[in-house]
Amino acid sequence: MAFFLTWIIIWASKAFKVVVRFPVIYRFAEKDLSNVLQKCHALFPVETILFKGKTFERGMKIRITTIQKKTIEGQLVGRNDDNMLCLLTSRNLIAQQIDGIAEIILLET
Repeated sequence: MAFFLTWIIIWASKAFKVVVRFPVIYRFAEKDLSNVLQKCHALFPVETILFKGKTFERGMKIRITTIQKKTIEGQLVGRNDDNMLCLLTSRNLIAQQIDGIAEIILLET
């Protein structure tokens, strides 16, 4: 019984570590966009992000590639003190930990 419980605890901790690396996605209605952006500017107050020697500012269209090789394109909303980046895509608001990002590319405007 103890072996089985230990196995469950180890498996759950490994699964939690994998899930934490995935981005958090918040879906919103088009009519709520202004309220959502106001809240995001408050939650992600840092406007300038320095990533691997490149500078990105709020409002820039960027493409990020996560360490899991997932690509996300959107408008940069900001960064917070917990080292998380916020992106506004066409239908989602995505928060991604900067440690989980492999590459950021500036898209042509």
